[in-house]
Amino acid sequence: MTHHLAAALAALLACSSGTSPGAPSTPAGADRQDTTGDTTTMTTQKPPAAPDAAGDLAGLSRKLLELGFRDLFLRMDEDQIDALWTASAADLARLVRATGEDPQARFLAAEILFRKHPGFPGADLRPVLAPIYAEAVAQTGRTTGPWQLRGNQWGFLYQGDDVGPLGRHLLALGADAAAALRPLLDNRDHVLYEGSQEATLGNSLMYRVNDVAAYYLGRLVSRPVAFHRDLKDRDAEIQRLARSLP
Repeated sequence: MTHHLAAALAALLACSSGTSPGAPSTPAGADRQDTTGDTTTMTTQKPPAAPDAAGDLAGLSRKLLELGFRDLFLRMDEDQIDALWTASAADLARLVRATGEDPQARFLAAEILFRKHPGFPGADLRPVLAPIYAEAVAQTGRTTGPWQLRGNQWGFLYQGDDVGPLGRHLLALGADAAAALRPLLDNRDHVLYEGSQEATLGNSLMYRVNDVAAYYLGRLVSRPVAFHRDLKDRDAEIQRLARSLP
């Protein structure tokens, strides 16, 4: 990433609003005169149109949704991520803040930033990201629809405190994530694991969305939740956690 791209991204991540600060930058070379051309023609040419920021974000959002989490992060091919980062690093940061865009696209943009931008996210972005990552937890319980997330990405949780890659990002959001997870404590949709040994172990645990939410919420508020094989005992433990919250 060039020095200018890094500076632009840093400025965007520090911004507290949902829009990019300042006017769009002038395309490279737009202010240079062509000394070999007809200066009369040059003075009558219209300046290049300013880029459509909303359109740029919509196009990036569509691109991310077409690729999806699986193609971007599970195919073991960094080319797509590298290409998106090189071409659209600043727009990825803007998309994360764009509340009008698809939450899944914003989640995918955030995942690229977690991977590519050291120090992401800043404190100002945590309340923005928390509901998006809570939605990702909720979507993990669904076998249809566009998100197609599996329990593998959140880890095996109560088995050795294995949090998985998405779990680490969720924990990085701190107290904001705790508030966003609380409504999921009543969500009993099942969470599926895939693979060979991973699926055998993960699916044998019969995790549900509320089990995932309770595990991370317990860690975030320093009230660890005990795991029980029996679902009734597990639900009672989750309810004790819910009653202990302010």
